[in-house]
Amino acid sequence: MDRSDEFRKAATDCVALARKTTDATTRINLLTMAQKWFDLANGSFATQNFERVLREFNEARMIQH
Repeated sequence: MDRSDEFRKAATDCVALARKTTDATTRINLLTMAQKWFDLANGSFATQNFERVLREFNEARMIQH
């Protein structure tokens, strides 16, 4: 099993757990993690970098206001 297969398995595991939980916040967190694992499996590093920069920008703006 190569790294991308491991990442896809982790994504699948997160989705499976999200389906079982009744807590909405936990479900959102698990699905977010599943997306991150899937992105890693597919080499979406540029997307992740953009999302990180955007999140940091938004957080900085929230602190200023």
